[in-house]
Amino acid sequence: MRRTLLICTLIAACAVVVTAAFLPASSNDSGASRRALVTNSTPAGSKSWAARMCWRYVSYSEGDVSLSLSIEPMVNGPDRVYVPDVPNWLKAAPSWTKESRAEVLSRLKSVAWNRKLVWRECDCPLQLGEHTVIRGTLESTPGGQALEERRLFEPGSKLTHKEAHKLWHEGARMFADQTKGAVTIYMSEVITDSVFQVIELPALKKNPNVTLVFK
Repeated sequence: MRRTLLICTLIAACAVVVTAAFLPASSNDSGASRRALVTNSTPAGSKSWAARMCWRYVSYSEGDVSLSLSIEPMVNGPDRVYVPDVPNWLKAAPSWTKESRAEVLSRLKSVAWNRKLVWRECDCPLQLGEHTVIRGTLESTPGGQALEERRLFEPGSKLTHKEAHKLWHEGARMFADQTKGAVTIYMSEVITDSVFQVIELPALKKNPNVTLVFK
């Protein structure tokens, strides 16, 4: 069974800004390169495929098909990628087979991500289509978007896995410190040693401008 959480925040005011001090500059950066996916030339039939690694999800696209797997960032040890089990996967994508599912996972795992990961099968739904950033989360803020654009966890990153994590940890703390208003948290379980448990939740509890609502 999947043991993770989904945070949905309803915020009166939140403006997390990760300053240049936390974002190492690169002379090779350009708008196009920052938006580029991790592309692969290996064809799937007659189609190419692409993958992207973000803070809380990894996405896969092939032709007109796209999907994403959620990630639980951890403070220590590998981050957890939640993989829907076969019944849930095929339920969401009935035209697929066990073999095609295995091929997608093999491709995702074959990428030299700048990240330590453990892939965990779960009783959870498969998210088809382009990943939608939840309004009111760190990733929806200017600071979170700036960090995502750096592609810190993808091949060719100028930072180590540890350095990339440190930037996101700081962003998570700043996000919680600057949040104002009611914050609704939907969760099944708080994961021990997760970024949420160790960094975000304590900071939210200390923030006098926040009212926490657990569901």
